[in-house]
Amino acid sequence: MPKPGLAAPRRARCCAQMRCTRGQAGVAVCSNACYTDQVTRTIAQRELRNRNAQILDAVEAGASFVVTRNGEPIAELRPLARGRRQFVPKVEIATMAAQGPHIDGAAFRHDLDEAADQGLAR
Repeated sequence: MPKPGLAAPRRARCCAQMRCTRGQAGVAVCSNACYTDQVTRTIAQRELRNRNAQILDAVEAGASFVVTRNGEPIAELRPLARGRRQFVPKVEIATMAAQGPHIDGAAFRHDLDEAADQGLAR
């Protein structure tokens, strides 16, 4: 649950509202509403300083913020994309290679020579 003073993440709030009115609203309205309501909230630097724990909890829950200083946008706070790793440890690569099939280098080269057109010139 979000901390007091901050609204629930927009997607969760929107989808909860749509469940109540789904029978009256069309499918397009229900499927589109969750995405059109994803406007980033703008907050002042002072608000970030005073409410940083609450704002970071909201970011963790999926909310995004644009931070302004003297009315000018200077930063964006948004959740980190979780998914593919950018770094794979060397030990893990060695383990996968050891568990994979053995490839005979000479046989592989022979197969490549058979498949490739050897008449091509540079």
